[in-house]
Amino acid sequence: MKRDAYLSGASYVLGEAEKTFKQADGFEQALSALGGANFPELWGWGSYYETADIYQLGLHAAQKALAVSAVPANAIQLVVFAAASFPENPNELAPRLGQVLKTLGCANALLESATLNGCASYLSALRLATVRVASGELDNVLVVGLGSMTPGMTRFSAFALFSDAACAVVLRADGANARYRVIDAIQRLDLEEFASGVLLNDKSQLQTQTLDILLGRNQLGRSDINRVFNNNIFLPIKKMRDARSGFKASQLYPGNVARIAHCHVCDSMINLVDYSSQSRTADPELLLLQSDGNGHCSCLLLASL
Repeated sequence: MKRDAYLSGASYVLGEAEKTFKQADGFEQALSALGGANFPELWGWGSYYETADIYQLGLHAAQKALAVSAVPANAIQLVVFAAASFPENPNELAPRLGQVLKTLGCANALLESATLNGCASYLSALRLATVRVASGELDNVLVVGLGSMTPGMTRFSAFALFSDAACAVVLRADGANARYRVIDAIQRLDLEEFASGVLLNDKSQLQTQTLDILLGRNQLGRSDINRVFNNNIFLPIKKMRDARSGFKASQLYPGNVARIAHCHVCDSMINLVDYSSQSRTADPELLLLQSDGNGHCSCLLLASL
């Protein structure tokens, strides 16, 4: 059985405390490594957000997604939490996620998680949810992305300023209250990068190769994509990688780099939500969500409704 899958209720919540890039741990060290090249507009340095409770942030994002999608909580059959890494205390994880499900009212849902895929973990979770909805196994899946700092991480890194956020969307079999139809999805792994602990390889061809496969099997070219939503990494790096992937500046959405920084697994969904709220066109659009890191790359190809 093969049927369409739709995205409904896409939502996000940022950490409750907004701060400026100069307040981030690691900023002074990074600035020194750059030879004191303090040019915020060039790099896309701006605000970032912190949360004291990523579980509460995930709850709020999920509540928004359910409200906007108008899918009753007891109709959700599966809830998937996706994160590059979960908080370090395993004894806290189960009861906290259990409380989230209980507060949401998802009494009939099973629980799964998606991690280990770096910043691509959320789109990887969406890909798997899409397969299960399209196969007829499930009708309603709630996918929640959690992005927060873990011990040992530095907020101001060599390639991005990290921000805390949560996002959520309902994958559903019917198109009610849906804004997007999933056309295709792909996930690929570069084992050498993954095994070597590479966080972000500027010379990697993984992003380009993944796009070639996805667009090729749908008989599309780069120019057919109306807008691309990907990681909010520092602007010079982002522009270089996007240009190498074959996209033009008019297809990109860089504004959130300085506005909210890099929200771990949530960037592409947050950028999609913001774009859709700012630009409502009567014509259908082809939209690409893309995320990569830690040797992983995931993409979701959508058609707006």
